[in-house]
Amino acid sequence: MDKMQGTLVELNRQAVNMVFQNARTQGDYVIGLYRLVYPGWDNIVKVNGFPTVSDTDGAHLFQQAIAFDRREHPDVMAGGAWLNNGFSVSDGVEDGFCQQADYTTEEG
Repeated sequence: MDKMQGTLVELNRQAVNMVFQNARTQGDYVIGLYRLVYPGWDNIVKVNGFPTVSDTDGAHLFQQAIAFDRREHPDVMAGGAWLNNGFSVSDGVEDGFCQQADYTTEEG
């Protein structure tokens, strides 16, 4: 296995919105958002921590998760899947970007 250092990647709000529009389950949007910030997602074995976004982007992601859950899964805690598996927030990350957490990939 190879340990990789996370980098700063662009987080396109239109792409984020498309993830939520195309999702059918909470897992769809959680994995879809991770795929946005980790282009090699299918080769990742483990993410060591959580990616980090700005406070503004974090609020947008959480609001989208809540709206999705209320619409598609009204019997669950709205936003709960994102609370458990979503990105961290920090004022040290600029709007429109995401700091990947370090991660481990399959060898080779």
